[in-house]
Amino acid sequence: GGLACVLFVRGGGFATTAASWQFVARKIARSLKAVVINVDTRLPKAATGPGQALDLLAALNWVHEQLALPEESRLSELRNVDSKRVSVLGNSGGCFPCIGLALELAKRGESNKVKGLLLQVPLIFPRWTLEPVDQMLPYNRRFWAEEVFRGMWSCYACPEESNKRNLANQTPESLWADRDNRPDLFALGSTAGSLLPKAPAMSILTTEFDFGRWQTDEFAKMVKDAGKLNDYVVMVGRSHTDANPFDKECETITKQMFEMYLS
Repeated sequence: GGLACVLFVRGGGFATTAASWQFVARKIARSLKAVVINVDTRLPKAATGPGQALDLLAALNWVHEQLALPEESRLSELRNVDSKRVSVLGNSGGCFPCIGLALELAKRGESNKVKGLLLQVPLIFPRWTLEPVDQMLPYNRRFWAEEVFRGMWSCYACPEESNKRNLANQTPESLWADRDNRPDLFALGSTAGSLLPKAPAMSILTTEFDFGRWQTDEFAKMVKDAGKLNDYVVMVGRSHTDANPFDKECETITKQMFEMYLS
């Protein structure tokens, strides 16, 4: 068979570009012995609706369009890639669009486009773990509504033009206020339960002292209950920034997960 192909989505708290993570992508490619595509998704405020998830979906579709061509007609880097060995690797905040992609593929009935997802220290927050939102600081309410939900989750199963109409004249505060009446605006908390059983399988790597650890535990249970959790590993005594390919323990666990579930 051919090589595996990995779509990599960088972390960086919604404030970095793929170019600044190119050295990380190269390290992952060497470690996994795979073709790694460093996907440059838009920053949240650059798109209305789930811009990053849609960008990742576009990249995935482009890969499969390439792999459907005769080998001699493909981009040279993809000529020896096996179409059945395409997966997605997200790090930190990059896991938001990865989960958005998983839900979108489930909604479209296209989960077979990826062999699975590998999430490193994912910043994935089920909505109910944020309640009661009325007790959150105004900055936090604005951050989650503007950066996370408005930027990536909103109406994830709709075309982007529909998102623009749905979110016209909405403010972060009004999004929060209307959250229970608009389940499409909060996909993870409202509809993931029905979509996760149809989503690609996931492997999750986190750290004992990760600042998103308790939310990740909640999410891992949700994925397990849906029958889609391949593995959940916690690096003992480590923190969020230790989950990188230059850390030997993280590199070893990531490679083991990749070989067991995605290669």
